[in-house]
Amino acid sequence: MRRSTPPWDRAAVDGANARPARVAQIKWFAILADEWQPDSDELTPTMKLKRRPIDQKYAPQIDQLNPTKETP
Repeated sequence: MRRSTPPWDRAAVDGANARPARVAQIKWFAILADEWQPDSDELTPTMKLKRRPIDQKYAPQIDQLNPTKETP
């Protein structure tokens, strides 16, 4: 499923992708309604990502973003 992206979001991603190697570029993204706060389900008190809880909480959104992911 491909959703349309507001032009200002696409411009920001295109700008961020201008320099890094292809392997480090942003390939898929989604704008979430939730705001992530420090010391929450998604972030540590020092603003580091909690990858496992993010993967679990947002699994449906992540699955929709990656068109090449194989389903088990």
